[in-house]
Amino acid sequence: MANSRLGVYWSVMHRRQQDYDYFKRLQPSVFKIMDGGPPDYQFAKDNLPNSLVIARDWALSEQHSDMLKDPVGTGKRHAQEWSNHQSRLGFDRARTLILGINEPRVWETGVPEALRQYTIAMCDEATRLGLRVGAMQFSVGWPNNKGPDTPPDWSLWHGVDNAIRRNNGALVCHEYWADAGPFENWGWWGGRVLKCPWQVPIVVGETGVDMYVKDGSVPHASRGWQGRMEPERYARELAEYVFKMSADSRFVGCAVFAADFASHEWFSFDIERAYAAILSTTIPQPATTGSTPEKPDTSLPPPIMQPPVTFFVSVKLGANVRTQPLTGSIVTAIPFGEQVSVTGYDAVRQWAYVRWQGIEGYVLAALLSSREPSAPSAPTVVGDGPTPVQPPPGDNWQRCLAFILRWEGGWADDPNDVGGATMRGITIGTYTRWREAHGQPAPSKDDLRNIPDAIVEQIFREWYWNESKANTLAWPMCLAQMNIAVNAGPGRALQFLADSGGNFLLYNAIALEWYTKIDGWKHFSAAWARRCADVLREAAGK
Repeated sequence: MANSRLGVYWSVMHRRQQDYDYFKRLQPSVFKIMDGGPPDYQFAKDNLPNSLVIARDWALSEQHSDMLKDPVGTGKRHAQEWSNHQSRLGFDRARTLILGINEPRVWETGVPEALRQYTIAMCDEATRLGLRVGAMQFSVGWPNNKGPDTPPDWSLWHGVDNAIRRNNGALVCHEYWADAGPFENWGWWGGRVLKCPWQVPIVVGETGVDMYVKDGSVPHASRGWQGRMEPERYARELAEYVFKMSADSRFVGCAVFAADFASHEWFSFDIERAYAAILSTTIPQPATTGSTPEKPDTSLPPPIMQPPVTFFVSVKLGANVRTQPLTGSIVTAIPFGEQVSVTGYDAVRQWAYVRWQGIEGYVLAALLSSREPSAPSAPTVVGDGPTPVQPPPGDNWQRCLAFILRWEGGWADDPNDVGGATMRGITIGTYTRWREAHGQPAPSKDDLRNIPDAIVEQIFREWYWNESKANTLAWPMCLAQMNIAVNAGPGRALQFLADSGGNFLLYNAIALEWYTKIDGWKHFSAAWARRCADVLREAAGK
């Protein structure tokens, strides 16, 4: 099983001979070492020449409160501590991923932004030190979904993907399943990380059976696979998981939890009894498809097929084609009025299984009609002109910048604002990252108060206007995109753009609805509502 993507999570404790024999025969693509010493890293060097080693220091990885209090400082410190550890442990910097905070509590207030700043800081400091990072380490089910028929929300961590690429690191997430196999709740428990839009290497840092994902009342000592299935079945489940994950070219490998056990409460996870079964179970090698699957998830109940029937997309915004009902990845969007062939439905006939231009997938049945729709009507007339109006004269970038500066104003340091101290829309965190990227020391609040106009404009243009793709959009769509990029982040702006299909009015409706759902609404609702109204007014030329 040379360089198997079925990897190892080594919970170093007993250093059993059978563990060493298994590791050498498996030749895993990823080899995770928990609290190992110099002999353990030397073993990997000598016997696993093609394995990507993943290093975890338990004490360092549990410093959640430090990250929340000082995300940038803690991220830098963790990279520096790992650099010091390397001189003692002797691991190969070029083929080792160092880990930071384990399973960050992103459901708690302030943690998502702290994690973003922490990860970028750790990646950039590690790059300076010649180290590689395994970033994020999300637990099962995270990032979460913000509502029905929405994908996991990765926009909160905008900029992290660029930091990972700069570092030559990887995204690390954890995925477990229960007693019905890896495809139970596929896309939610297992396979969820494949919905990440980032083009970075993906490592599943922990995987296998953990009944806790299904039943929180299970005693800790009974959560693992032992006592629930025979080794041969568990080996098949692991092989099936790796096979399905390997269809995505970003997938590097997964670390099965765990080889050995640090205390008896973890014994039920120990895979030592399954070593022989794992080594004798063949994992097929699928053709990789990249990060976007083009066919429905066949692990779910198949559609109830019927003879083909012709339907038409009846909504002017078009219809998404998904790999599975409700939660599946969006394969493409079918434009208004297009003819499709409906060849089946889900069990409750809410989702139609369609074929269009060689693409197959699920479409919400309510978006289809058996009658060909008429052409879209002309824009509704509002007041003395059509909406939206013709683009105004002048440069779109300058008009958008003027709008942003008008709303962002001057100095603010509101304790209710998660961004903290802010000058003309540039937060202290943003200015810190900008200065670090340009080889300058971290700014004080006084430095932020006196930030030069030219730098304000440069940050807005490079990190918001360009990164959100507002620079590619026509007026007034570019205004809406830039406004949300500054106020909510380029990642969220790109999400709104995709969800709205580029429809200006729908985009602003989505934005306003989103504002009402976040914590800051109770403090900033009036200002946010007026700002949304001003976007519409500016677009109308008023």
